[in-house]
Amino acid sequence: MMMTGVLKGPSAEEHGVGPRLRLELPLLLPDVDDFRDACVARLTALLEARRGIQRVHVEVGDASAELPATGARLCLHYDPEQIPLAELERIAAAAGAQLTSQFAHATMPVRIVAAEDAGLRIEGAVRALPGVTSAVVNLAAQTARVEFDRTRTGLPSIEAELRRLGATADVDEASEDASAEGGGWYRRNHELVWSLIAGGLVACGWGVARATG
Repeated sequence: MMMTGVLKGPSAEEHGVGPRLRLELPLLLPDVDDFRDACVARLTALLEARRGIQRVHVEVGDASAELPATGARLCLHYDPEQIPLAELERIAAAAGAQLTSQFAHATMPVRIVAAEDAGLRIEGAVRALPGVTSAVVNLAAQTARVEFDRTRTGLPSIEAELRRLGATADVDEASEDASAEGGGWYRRNHELVWSLIAGGLVACGWGVARATG
């Protein structure tokens, strides 16, 4: 069940906005472990473009936590006369599922014995690959954190580039965040699962719009 909270009060009225809906960020974007991730900005932009949503921002829990997304919530200010609460929740969930199905976040093991500039060189080369939107190499942890568009590339292409650069990475060892932690059926089929969820949520939102339109 998605954890939500609807707030009304002077603080919202003072800023000229309506009630607020708070949603746990890890439930909307389960593959994202940092509230500063680009997918959070993408989600914010998607939602703010919707009619009836006045403002969207992140409320941070413990910014010093090892996983900064822990405790973070997405706060949506909305006009209840333009968008009912139930529809707003469905729209937010569908937007999160859409981004999760498109953008993957993988932490890949590397083996780099070189100066710091080697990490920067590898980051630049991986970011230059078609479909890769972000790459960060942690020399101390010997990992490469990569975000990529699943519709344009995949882990095998990224692994091949790391090998070409002299780093080694094993796709079987690469973890796509929480889905890889769990392993099993979900790990092998999570893209299909999220695609089906997104499709179902979008269909529900369309049906509600027709019924109330």
